[in-house]
Amino acid sequence: MAGVVVTFDFPRPQFILGKSPKVGTISGTIAFDASYPTGGESITDITGKFKTCYTVVCESNTGYMFEFDKTNSKLKVLAPVNVVAGSGTAATNNFVFKNTVLEVDGSGTAFQQPGVELIDTTNLAALTAVRFIATGKL
Repeated sequence: MAGVVVTFDFPRPQFILGKSPKVGTISGTIAFDASYPTGGESITDITGKFKTCYTVVCESNTGYMFEFDKTNSKLKVLAPVNVVAGSGTAATNNFVFKNTVLEVDGSGTAFQQPGVELIDTTNLAALTAVRFIATGKL
């Protein structure tokens, strides 16, 4: 598979708001492939449904987060990253809820970055049904 495969819940954006400009929404799922490109996956299948696409929002999926690059009509995939200042490594059992303290194996201070784009050619083939909703000018 090359790039993403988009499956729509309905074939055209549905009118939701306004007389001028008319605004619509469309939803569906995105299936990724085995080689994520740095800079994001092209999602013109989604953005092309609108005269102007305002936003594309995806649900997080298996720990991955998504960021819409409106300028380039791409979807970036992000993941949280454990970082250690000093020596040592972040413990493998780190989970951040309301507490910002992470455990460290060794010395140092660990913290988690909110999201970093995946490296080139990351295999995302297991992400076969990432839910999205998009809005734009009809």
